[in-house]
Amino acid sequence: MLNNALVPLLVICLCAGASLASTKTDRTYYTPERLASMGENLKRYEWAQTERDAITKRADQWLAYSDEELRMMVPPPELPRAGYVNGTDCPVHGLEVRKFGTYGWKVSLDQPFKVTCPVGGEVYPDNDFAAYYRSGWDGRRWDPEKADRSLLAGSEMVDDGWGWDSGDGTGRKYWFVAYYTQWVLVRQVVWGVLQDCSQAYLLTEDPRYAHATAVVLWQLAEYYPDYRFEKQSRHGLEIDPHYWGRLLYHTWECWTVEHSAKAYDAIYPALAGDTTLQQAVGQSGSEIAEHIESRMLRDMARLIIDGSHTIQGNYGMHQTALLYVALACGDEVNEPRKSQMVDWIVNNENSGALYTDLSLNDALYNVVYRDGTPFESPSYNLGWVDNLTLLAELLAECGEDVLAHPRLKAICDWPLELICAGQFTPSLGDSGRPYHFKTSLSGAVAARAFRLWGDPRYAKVVAESPSAYGRDLFERQVDEEAIEAAREVPGPLGISDSILPAYGMTVLQTGTDASRGAVAFNQGADRVAHAHYDAMSIDIYSRGNSLIPDFGYPETANGDDPRRFGWFSHSAAHNIVQVNARRAARAHGQVTNYDPYPGCRIVDARSDNIYPGVTDLYRRTTTLVDATADDHYVVDIFRVSGGEQHDWIVHGTDATFETAIPLSPPREGTLAGPDVPYGQFYDDETLRDAPYGTVSYVRYEGSAYQWLRSVHEGALDGAGVVEWHVARTAQQPPSLPYEGISLRAHLVGDDETLFVCDGEPQQNALMNPATMKFVVRRRTGGDLRSTFITVFEPTQDQPFLRSVERVEATPAEADPVALRITRADGGVDWFVSTSDASATVQVEGGPTVQGEAAFVSLTPDGAIRRARLSNGSLLRLGEVELVAPGMQTQTVEAVDYDTGIVTLAEGAALNETHEGQWIVTGNEQRRSLFRVDRVLDERRFSIEDQDPRTGRLVPATWDAEARLLTTTNSAYYMVRPGMHVADESYRIVGQVAAVPGTTSLELAEGASLELEALPDTDGDGRRRLWLLELAPGDSVTLPSRAALETTADGV
Repeated sequence: MLNNALVPLLVICLCAGASLASTKTDRTYYTPERLASMGENLKRYEWAQTERDAITKRADQWLAYSDEELRMMVPPPELPRAGYVNGTDCPVHGLEVRKFGTYGWKVSLDQPFKVTCPVGGEVYPDNDFAAYYRSGWDGRRWDPEKADRSLLAGSEMVDDGWGWDSGDGTGRKYWFVAYYTQWVLVRQVVWGVLQDCSQAYLLTEDPRYAHATAVVLWQLAEYYPDYRFEKQSRHGLEIDPHYWGRLLYHTWECWTVEHSAKAYDAIYPALAGDTTLQQAVGQSGSEIAEHIESRMLRDMARLIIDGSHTIQGNYGMHQTALLYVALACGDEVNEPRKSQMVDWIVNNENSGALYTDLSLNDALYNVVYRDGTPFESPSYNLGWVDNLTLLAELLAECGEDVLAHPRLKAICDWPLELICAGQFTPSLGDSGRPYHFKTSLSGAVAARAFRLWGDPRYAKVVAESPSAYGRDLFERQVDEEAIEAAREVPGPLGISDSILPAYGMTVLQTGTDASRGAVAFNQGADRVAHAHYDAMSIDIYSRGNSLIPDFGYPETANGDDPRRFGWFSHSAAHNIVQVNARRAARAHGQVTNYDPYPGCRIVDARSDNIYPGVTDLYRRTTTLVDATADDHYVVDIFRVSGGEQHDWIVHGTDATFETAIPLSPPREGTLAGPDVPYGQFYDDETLRDAPYGTVSYVRYEGSAYQWLRSVHEGALDGAGVVEWHVARTAQQPPSLPYEGISLRAHLVGDDETLFVCDGEPQQNALMNPATMKFVVRRRTGGDLRSTFITVFEPTQDQPFLRSVERVEATPAEADPVALRITRADGGVDWFVSTSDASATVQVEGGPTVQGEAAFVSLTPDGAIRRARLSNGSLLRLGEVELVAPGMQTQTVEAVDYDTGIVTLAEGAALNETHEGQWIVTGNEQRRSLFRVDRVLDERRFSIEDQDPRTGRLVPATWDAEARLLTTTNSAYYMVRPGMHVADESYRIVGQVAAVPGTTSLELAEGASLELEALPDTDGDGRRRLWLLELAPGDSVTLPSRAALETTADGV
């Protein structure tokens, strides 16, 4: 089950000193095999021929420029760069610019150093910076000391390259010239020439393309040692002085590295014969090669591995960039040597405090959850899939095989597990849009994964992808093999129930090809990057739409954008319960019941500490129920205890809104109050008084109710229905069905104040509507305890539920919720949820239940068509009785981490019914889920390839008195108190009590740890420790379930 194939080789020590001459003699990345694949693809595939024509067409535009013009378009270090013009975007139209995208300003080579507002068409700046820039060119590089500053004259908005100050007192300038420099000169010109001209040379062998590439490479290398993004950019100068980078900031600079290394390798054979360039720069072909390597490529490699974080992207980005350098010019002579680069990626142990520093060996355990999911939002996690599969291929080219690592393949599996209703991916955190379009494996990544592991599910993605799905012209294609292998996967992907227990996502699915439905339940986890305050939220997918959609990626990713942390990532913008008008914490929810039985699928989870010191109960029970073959509804019960104000929040999609509940006319102000204007941070004095976009809003913990306006108020005392009728009001709406589609929410509650408000989704996409309708249900009181009951009914043309009513159930101590749901056909569904599985609950006129949840569906004539008992021992209605043994809680006696076999203590009663079920494991401090893959006997079961390891530590010091363990690597992003620490032989040496820092752990009393005595079981020369999610002494709760299905003939 476990694999220790990756072992350390050596510790890297970079030594300063003069570089030796380049040892390169030929192409080493664009190998004969890659060029042969290019030729074969061109011969066989129309998409390849189309791609070739597109590349050469784009490359031809650069041939129209003289060498001097190309060199002048490489930005000198003295020319600042900016990703945004200003925090509020436009000096005239403000945030309206965002409607045209996050980077919506119009820029073109035809208007050098000018930007055009997409709203009003105004052109900025007023002065002719291009003339000033031309005056400073000395034939080799741009020199601002020689430039004629009189040419900077303008009428009003004058930008000398370092921004125009509007005089608004904020200290934030408008960086017109810098915006042009970054988006045109860097991304269009430099990246464009390096990519397109180098590949055009490979495709045609036309030396003109190689020459243009070499000109830009030489000039870029000339400038490269002097680039300092933190001192030469809007962001570095106005926002973060530690925003490291070179030409671009540290993450995007990874792409500069990739483009430069690959372009250099592609055109290397032409350098010796390029006499034009040699004469222009006064260097021979070999000296030009050394100029590019020593001043730029090897410098890039050093800046990746030296711990400075000058070039460091999301995990895998800088590692793959480093391998491009290693393959393009790496040798065993010049520093850093090729072997050093490879070893740093795989075995680096001096990793510092950032997760991006971790070696691949450590990262696969420390920043990838045990279910294979990285710790970011789905869209960023897909970047991990792309980067790490590419990394595996490139490492193999460097002689390092990492494919045997089981978690590396698991990284490719989670995107398929997150697909909902076959066509959606939850827009979780900084990911996606409000319509939740499917963002799973791309065809290109799936093809790579299929080449690496041969999984037929990847083949199915390839077979169903468009013919030109972002293919690499220089890769071997797998079309025929994929089509054949895809036949092994009948039916569509993404229509089965799934759970990612460590990542904290559960998907319930139902329906047929004619009408699919799903619920995505985000119980929450310790996600580190690009996460929102959204634990315990849900999304519903039905009728071809995401009906209560998470908004997804904010308008910007900037901390000084008040709407990012003040609204889009705030808990108020998600479908949860907010307590005391404060933002919820990022919390790790615990699933206590996952029971995806067809017809009545249940997930029950808690996150009691989501409001630390305030809530002692925060539990959501969500059930997906089949009403008919094509109709389904969702029962949602949200129990909260603690605090003085509970606000249940949900919002619809682009829709018109309707309710029969009496509402007041819209009031002035916002939900925060009639006197609180839109967007005012009324509950944070520091943020309230700061000019827009001049401070960081990251730590805002207020209500965010200032972003909800057009507030109507009513009362809910009993039951009521609100409806969202799906519409298409945006300028460019998506092509999703909407006619006749509605979501009806049956609200059941007592003493609730109802608010209906307008909230804005992202305004940086023309497909988004101006507002979406929010419903807020509020209860207030001292030491408050609330139960919010909702039945969501997605309809097509007409409702299929007639009524939802809460029925009296006893005893009250069991906290029962009993619902009588009458269908349109006259049949009745009973649903019961309790907080005490041992109590016998009697529902008035309905079933008797002893268990956590029960469901009974009756035909119109009263016959039972379906019954389900979940985590219980009794369900009785009339003459029908379901009996089960009840839940068992046992203690783990032993775990064999090599075979995945778990042994329980004496008295366990495992049987074949437990196979395939998910069991709750853990202790008083934490809970988790594992699947019973095989039952071996009454006491033993196997979890097969489910890996319980959650961290790989390199111990540094142990303070026995303080029980404090420090390590040399950062390993604690997903570690929680209650997890176990084991040595390499899996002997438990302690239990985690607290996590005081990213490189330290406090262990509980009784820890037995002697660093010098730790075994080196794998013989790699290092004594490591493991963090474990499952270990002896943990408890295991075995579920107890029973079901009854009546066939069409009444059996």
